[in-house]
Amino acid sequence: MSDEMRKNLLSLLFLSLLFFLYYAHVMNAPVTNDESFFAGASVCAVDYTLYKDFNYNHFPIYPLFFSQIFSHIDHSYLFIARIFTCVFATLAVFVFFKAAKLVGGTPSAAWVTSLLVATSTLHMSTFKTARNDPPAILLNLIGILATLTAINQVKNRSLLYFSGGLAFAMAIGMRVSFFYFPAIFLFYLVFESRQNSFRYDIKNIFLPFAAGGVSGLTPVLYYLIVTEDAFIRNTC
Repeated sequence: MSDEMRKNLLSLLFLSLLFFLYYAHVMNAPVTNDESFFAGASVCAVDYTLYKDFNYNHFPIYPLFFSQIFSHIDHSYLFIARIFTCVFATLAVFVFFKAAKLVGGTPSAAWVTSLLVATSTLHMSTFKTARNDPPAILLNLIGILATLTAINQVKNRSLLYFSGGLAFAMAIGMRVSFFYFPAIFLFYLVFESRQNSFRYDIKNIFLPFAAGGVSGLTPVLYYLIVTEDAFIRNTC
């Protein structure tokens, strides 16, 4: 067995153990009113129009995502949503590890940092219920990883910036309060890009990033147009 395969197997084992840790943690947590709200909205979104037919005071991507899953089942909605929370929590640690490795350099330091984050009170309490926070945090971490990777390499840079903008925008489409993540990275990119020409920055950094952002916000723009004042009343 090669060293690379051994590392991959150990990573898979670590993530599997993490998933079962989160499963035990999430499934033993009491059901909250917020979970009933988000699960209920996702069930209603299967047959009804968000904002227009029923009230939902967040941006639409969370119920749109789960309505596609719930349309194929007729029970255990909250259980399925909590399973996905465990998946989101596990993937968040994996993406955090990738970002930490990119910044820190050594895999061992990245794994130790990721383990501390994975078992921290903040992480465990956030990824405990079926709300829109867990997938939004995962998407923000994906956006951070894609943007940091684009900054540190030349190959596929425009695609990575597009992916970063897309992930950040989808996180906002889950929960609008996460708008500060792309704002911080845009501020950083303005200063980071000074080493390049203005034309290069526009073409290879800001346009791909903005294109990803617009693509990720397409569901929000759709409901803003289709439901008009109902969307504004619910989300503002």
